[in-house]
Amino acid sequence: MKKIKQCEFDEEVIYQEILPRLPIKSVFRSKLVCKKWLNLITNDPLFNAHYSQKCPNITASSFFCNTSKIFISSDDDDDYHIFNHSALLPDGFNISGSANGLIYGVCSKFTQIFICNPITKHTVYIPNTSFVSSFALVWDPYNPNSGFTIVSATEDVYREEEDYSAYALFKVYSSKTGKWQDSPEFMVHNDCYFKRCPVYTGGKAYWSLGFDVLLFDIEKDVADLIRFPASDNTHYNHHLLDSSYTEIGVCDGEVSYSKLTKEADLEIWLLRGKNDEFEWVKKHTVSLQRIIDMNCDVMSNECENVPGMQQKTAAKDLVKHRVVKPLPFSGGEAVWFSISDWNDKFQRVFTFNLRTQELKLTCDNFRKGLPMCPFVPTLLPCPT
Repeated sequence: MKKIKQCEFDEEVIYQEILPRLPIKSVFRSKLVCKKWLNLITNDPLFNAHYSQKCPNITASSFFCNTSKIFISSDDDDDYHIFNHSALLPDGFNISGSANGLIYGVCSKFTQIFICNPITKHTVYIPNTSFVSSFALVWDPYNPNSGFTIVSATEDVYREEEDYSAYALFKVYSSKTGKWQDSPEFMVHNDCYFKRCPVYTGGKAYWSLGFDVLLFDIEKDVADLIRFPASDNTHYNHHLLDSSYTEIGVCDGEVSYSKLTKEADLEIWLLRGKNDEFEWVKKHTVSLQRIIDMNCDVMSNECENVPGMQQKTAAKDLVKHRVVKPLPFSGGEAVWFSISDWNDKFQRVFTFNLRTQELKLTCDNFRKGLPMCPFVPTLLPCPT
């Protein structure tokens, strides 16, 4: 029998080149090798940042969640399964969003906020938060010892005869002090409905409103409204700016805006700014009709579920009957959207690869009407 030669690698090669290329489950199990690896994998923010960049199996859609379920991709990235959260989160929880590999939300039964890492199975709770409605988690994975901040936005409405105004008010929680503080800042807007899944990037928290994105700068304690981009074929039609047709996310440190037009074009925009001057830059435009025409075998069942649908107008019919919606864009080669059955309570999630033009059914038991929060997993524990 041929003997296998032993091979020694420099530690830097192991840490910088070998470990970051393993699937996340394999890396997580590698913590048991020795104390040095345990500390590296669980406590080193630079290693975790390097791992997220190097590992080919981790994308911004490796994991995603809705208000009550966490979906995790298998190692071959061909399927998703539902994460068992029974030992991690109590009953009655609702996921509000994700930030840098952590998910967060509220436990309505105990009126408390939770912050959870489903990979490391760490959970942190903030009690007595019944007054919080829509909030964003602020956490820097490059400096995990700095703690975390929560920014809550609440609505207040002023009515006097025919005069109507909606106000956004802010509260800020710091894990360092363990206290909430009222911000003196407020913002008047025309839509008092805050969508779920606010996002955080670049020192600012963002909420999606009807026609605008609301931002709050944590360091400057300043809020602002930025109008969403409108193309010629939408004319700011509110029907196409409701929760069925728009989503915000984070792509490479910039706010992304996914929008479905009445012509059934899926548009991806990025918000770019410098010195508090912002502009929307279009990144992708994808024809939903072209996706259907190129992938008739995958889409045939979806087209049959909408009354009166014809192949040549399938995309517009899907939009007309309000059964298709874009999902947050987090970068990479794929755009995401979902299609719901005409009478069913569930929707199916699809990914369309912009490079290969391939359409894939990703998940078919996603509850209808619930938001989706994609996130890249991290091996760092929850901040305290």
